[in-house]
Amino acid sequence: MTDEELDAIDPDIRRIEIEGVQNIIKYFDRIHDILSTFNNILIGCFFALANFANQLPKWTVLIPIFNLAILLIVEYRMMEKSRFEANIRNKNKQEIVAHGLSIKRTNLYSLLIIVSTAMVTLSFLYALLFVNVSKPT
Repeated sequence: MTDEELDAIDPDIRRIEIEGVQNIIKYFDRIHDILSTFNNILIGCFFALANFANQLPKWTVLIPIFNLAILLIVEYRMMEKSRFEANIRNKNKQEIVAHGLSIKRTNLYSLLIIVSTAMVTLSFLYALLFVNVSKPT
């Protein structure tokens, strides 16, 4: 390609890049929404199991509640990220670098919430399948 052709497609490439970044945030939001909904279902399931299982301690309901707390922290950090980026022109270089590190940590927290939700699901399935459940009277 010639330099003129590259210059002609450069605005399109920049637009695609901006849309790609926006899509990443949109997909993170979708994943977090799904995890939040699923986690709320798990909270209800743990409450039900804690009421009917003879050998399941009542404190096990705290497992999905703790998971929900982590999810809320991640959502808060995503909100702060958007708030920072909405005012990015008024930030100095040090603040922008610190923000980049914060984004990396938020991405790790997002991975953590996916893994922790999987672990909560496995613990619920274990309790459901292997803990003695009494019949309601």
